Amino acid sequence: MSALYLAMKSLNSDFCRKHNPDTSMKITSRILSASVLPALAVSTAFAGEAPMAEPMMVEEAAPMFSSELGVNYASTYEFRGVDFGDNLVDVALGTEIALADGLSLSAGAWYASLVEDDYTELNLFTSINKSFGDLTVGLGYTYYYFGSDGANANEVNLTASYAITDAISLDGGAFYDFETEGYYLVTAATYSTEISGPVSFEATAGLSYNIDYYVDDSGFNNAFLQLALPIALTDTATLTPYVRGSLAMDVLDDAGEDDLVIGGASLTVTF
Repeated sequence: MSALYLAMKSLNSDFCRKHNPDTSMKITSRILSASVLPALAVSTAFAGEAPMAEPMMVEEAAPMFSSELGVNYASTYEFRGVDFGDNLVDVALGTEIALADGLSLSAGAWYASLVEDDYTELNLFTSINKSFGDLTVGLGYTYYYFGSDGANANEVNLTASYAITDAISLDGGAFYDFETEGYYLVTAATYSTEISGPVSFEATAGLSYNIDYYVDDSGFNNAFLQLALPIALTDTATLTPYVRGSLAMDVLDDAGEDDLVIGGASLTVTF
């Protein structure tokens, strides 16, 4: 699953679903270069011959923006270790715009509904991201609207992603919720490799910490693990079946939340 869709569901569901909004929302960020210098080549004239210029070689400029549309099904709507109900269907649309070399702006929307419930949720999110070699940092904002009861929430976040190798990355994020005046902190590691042809394997493991985030307590929130098999259907479309587990710790365990095992699949298309 791509980084942009990860940003569509924040971290935990963020890193895990790569599905990013909160995610999103493996927040690893695709930073698009705004411009490329063309390469010019001119031949040397042979003795006694008129000089001849070789064809000019111009490197194609990188696109100024990239967008992604994603549709997802999960057997349980789990967000930051909390069970919100069964049979989640969601759709997300996000766009990333190159502002300068290594600097980009992303924005999008995520809409979700429970199949057997009247619960609906809309998230609107934006972030500005800056890359420093293999390190990418981002500053973002997410607006949550819960259509089933009309409630809303506002959140700001600071995220970072570091590519250790082509196959291994580390991600981290700090989220502040204005309604509860609490913090949610999360870190995760992802390993990805190609199995055969269009099929790849991804494993993400992480740990989160809760500071007065919808509970009157502080402590470890949950640990999570996701295993996924992204299948490249075309150059722009990817189908990803996955299974994810969440282990309730400290504050969630005290709040009565259960450990969860979730199965699902997502389809993403880039354009």
